[in-house]
Amino acid sequence: MAFTLVFGKCKGGCAASLTSCNLAVYFAHKGYKTAILDCDINQSCKTWVDLRSEELPTVDVIPMLETKKMARTANELKKQYDILIIDGSPALTEQTSYLILL
Repeated sequence: MAFTLVFGKCKGGCAASLTSCNLAVYFAHKGYKTAILDCDINQSCKTWVDLRSEELPTVDVIPMLETKKMARTANELKKQYDILIIDGSPALTEQTSYLILL
């Protein structure tokens, strides 16, 4: 059973990336195969996972900044993971609106 969580942010610094990472860790510790589609222009989740210890449960982070590929990529990832979290951009943009619809 795969499902998607979307966190579209209206401004930077509201802890959406932090929330995405913490939710991903929670689900990974529960044994779910978990990934974050990092659509945030800051790529905060990608930076976080690069610094994370390899001894901890795996959370895959897939950086994605191309709006046109987001839906296809998300649909492919939902087939591979139990949990897919989408972390969005730190501004109300066309991309953020697209992510909310996705």
